[in-house]
Amino acid sequence: MSRMVVIGIGNELRGDDAAGLLAAREVAKLRLPNDVAVHESNGDPQSLMELWEGAEKVLLIDALEAGEPPGTVLRFDVSQEPLPTHLSTPFSTHALSLGEALELARVLKRLPKEMTVLAIQGDSYEHGTPLSALARKGIAKAVSKIREVAR
Repeated sequence: MSRMVVIGIGNELRGDDAAGLLAAREVAKLRLPNDVAVHESNGDPQSLMELWEGAEKVLLIDALEAGEPPGTVLRFDVSQEPLPTHLSTPFSTHALSLGEALELARVLKRLPKEMTVLAIQGDSYEHGTPLSALARKGIAKAVSKIREVAR
């Protein structure tokens, strides 16, 4: 069982939507304690719940549309409160958004004690586009925040 789980969410084929996945890959390269697990996910609610099962603390990293300048990283503690409704997932292959998936987990009593979402504001989510330079800066900021929390 991991004390802490970091999950990067995204789709590599949709430009800045890959930010969560790429951030998780950078976190996996860090020398973190052995009880910190790092995973990647496409955002499927059932697989997310399986990835964080048994963890004390979970950090989710995802590209979300928050109306902020691209590259901005927003932090939300969703342990007690839902993800703000003004946030949106720019592209999802699933019927539920990240916020809806988290609320489903809350109803099913499968939400960890500590749950944080790091939302990276992207610039472009078009199919086949590369990651933007601004999203790369957001990834670096998110990884830095995770490094502080995970040690």
